[in-house]
Amino acid sequence: MGKKILLSGIMLAMLAAFIFAVQPPARAEKTSILVGWSQPLSFIAPGLVYTAYTHHMYYWMCIDDINSAGGLNVPSVGKLPIEYIVLDDTYNEQTMLNNYQDLMEEGGTHPKCDLLLAPWSSEFNQAVAPLFESYQYPMVGLTVGSDVIAEKCKSGEWTFVFIVLGQPYEDAEQVAQVINFINTKVPTNPITKVAMAYRNDVHGQQHASSMKSKLESMGLSVPVYYAYEVVPAPSPDWDNFISNCQSNNVDVVMCFGYDEVAGFIGKCIAMSYNPKLVFHGPALETPNMIIQLGFNPGVMAGCVYYNGWPATAYKSPTLQAWYNKHRTYSKWFWANEIPPPYGPVNYPYGYAPFPASAAFYLGVEALFRAVEEVGLNGQAIRDRLRNSMNGTAITCTLGIGANIQVRFNVGAGMTISEHGTISQWQGGEMMDVVWPSDKASTDHIIYPKFPWDWGYEPDVNRDGYVDGKDLWLVAKDYGFEGPAYQKRTDVNYCRPSLEPADGYVDGKDLWIVAKRYGKEAPYGGWINY
Repeated sequence: MGKKILLSGIMLAMLAAFIFAVQPPARAEKTSILVGWSQPLSFIAPGLVYTAYTHHMYYWMCIDDINSAGGLNVPSVGKLPIEYIVLDDTYNEQTMLNNYQDLMEEGGTHPKCDLLLAPWSSEFNQAVAPLFESYQYPMVGLTVGSDVIAEKCKSGEWTFVFIVLGQPYEDAEQVAQVINFINTKVPTNPITKVAMAYRNDVHGQQHASSMKSKLESMGLSVPVYYAYEVVPAPSPDWDNFISNCQSNNVDVVMCFGYDEVAGFIGKCIAMSYNPKLVFHGPALETPNMIIQLGFNPGVMAGCVYYNGWPATAYKSPTLQAWYNKHRTYSKWFWANEIPPPYGPVNYPYGYAPFPASAAFYLGVEALFRAVEEVGLNGQAIRDRLRNSMNGTAITCTLGIGANIQVRFNVGAGMTISEHGTISQWQGGEMMDVVWPSDKASTDHIIYPKFPWDWGYEPDVNRDGYVDGKDLWLVAKDYGFEGPAYQKRTDVNYCRPSLEPADGYVDGKDLWIVAKRYGKEAPYGGWINY
């Protein structure tokens, strides 16, 4: 009996060895999470590259934060570091699509990614969404402004697509509320005529269309409605557009575009054209791009951002910590992650966040937190993100140990714990939230907007005159060193030199005030809530 058992044991051992020999080699143990995305790392218009880096900085920031904490804690695997691949699409749609297909498939030029982050711009997000659906990769679009995307999500055609920002139909509703508030408060100086210029792509077309329809339904007229081409690069005729605005005596101008809208503002300054309000889109909401494009926050006073929400001004204790973190990280990022010829860029103190910067970070973080709950299966991640809509919110930390509840909504901007919708430049180093009034970071809306020159006059106390009071305030702050534009007494940016603020309050600032002594610094108006 014992001999038979021994023989059987030998036979079993031989059989096991044979089975093992014909099995494919075991898959190597997973040692990292691979994340990929595509964006314009180069383009004939450098401003677009800078804008893409500005908005996608939060990809790098969130990944760095997770890696600093030991990695992404994947169920049944443990904490793994995140590695990433960034491909240049040169802002060419077909190149972008090819990049993502390569990152989605085995055997491509690059390794197949575990997770993918969305491309930059509404146009490219709308174009790539079917690929994310087909390959079942959840897509959290940061720079999405498309009613087409919103409708496809609502209809159930696209279930892997998630949106961070408010969409054109939502933006139009919020802007309409602001205009109605102004017209109710100031019936003697109402907004009745609006001019619109828009880039001829998904973002421009859909925002302009939704806004025009909404405002006309309120009884406003849109006598100037101008589209400009964006291929191979944006080419608006701002001179002719402004002439049409003037001849039609419009009250407000809305420009549905990106960094090229800086050209409109430059022309307005050169032609001394100052409408009651100017509404602008992405790029001009960011403090760093304002400086890159040759302006300062004072010059922009009264300009309104139609597209940047969920929005905040970072004035609560928790968000003040985010403000500080943002300055530190942005300084490092632009000095270390931007290759020539676009970088490195030196921001000595970093720069303040823009209204939706925390929302951008939270959108990315929510995707990673979903993975920590359900693993790397695309359908499971999709289901967890969708469950946040009406079920359990996703708890995020913003990289500062906060406790922020994030919910994605079908075909609409996401919901975070507290946020506003419409923001306005009011002379500070970053935009203020002005709508809804109960979420505002200020007690007023600027209307009509301030003259462009207001931001170039060293009227430190903003009383309309450059005088001894301003000299006294500069003298009190003498010796300050810190972020440019944080102190109004850092007036290097004022006329006649038009240099950027340098982060010091010193003799140069006293000299500028002295040279402009006696000048008027007229401002616009404001409406208290």
